Amino acid sequence: MTCEPCNNKFGSRFEARLQSWYENSYNKVRLFGGDTVGRRHAGDFLVRETPDGEFVLLQTGRADPAIDQILRSGQFTMECLVPNMTAVRIAAVKAAYLAACLMLGMVPRTARAAAVRAELIAARDHPRDYELGPALNSIALARTTVEPQPGKIALLEMPLPDGSINYAIGFNHVFAVDWPLDRITLERR
Repeated sequence: MTCEPCNNKFGSRFEARLQSWYENSYNKVRLFGGDTVGRRHAGDFLVRETPDGEFVLLQTGRADPAIDQILRSGQFTMECLVPNMTAVRIAAVKAAYLAACLMLGMVPRTARAAAVRAELIAARDHPRDYELGPALNSIALARTTVEPQPGKIALLEMPLPDGSINYAIGFNHVFAVDWPLDRITLERR
């Protein structure tokens, strides 16, 4: 369903950003403080919440052994990469576009589908200086805080106050993306 450049380039340029956002993680964390001199690599941290609503950071990946000493000092500073929401949106829309094509059983040939495809290809070919175009900007993206339910990709119907229905594609109960294609395409299904 995807060409080799889209599959390979999207994976390395955008989908890792979506995965970090999906996992609600802080990446490339560096800590400094206490008696330890300099910033130290601390791996990644997953942001979680206890059943009582308490904020928790879980460290994953390799970390400098001095991290324990820094944390025990009680006084430290944490630096990390903030999510690149442009990259997250691009990867999420690509996932929704592919899911929509699978749900329809075809690649749509409509003006909106062509605009989404064109903007995804432009992002693939110019990732460093890409700014969202009108098609990708018009597609809403939402995230929940519930635990993921792997394998749950579904078409969601969301009634609007005016009586119309908005469609979205939900991924593992964690995030949803507006239906990225023409509404008429969905209704002809």
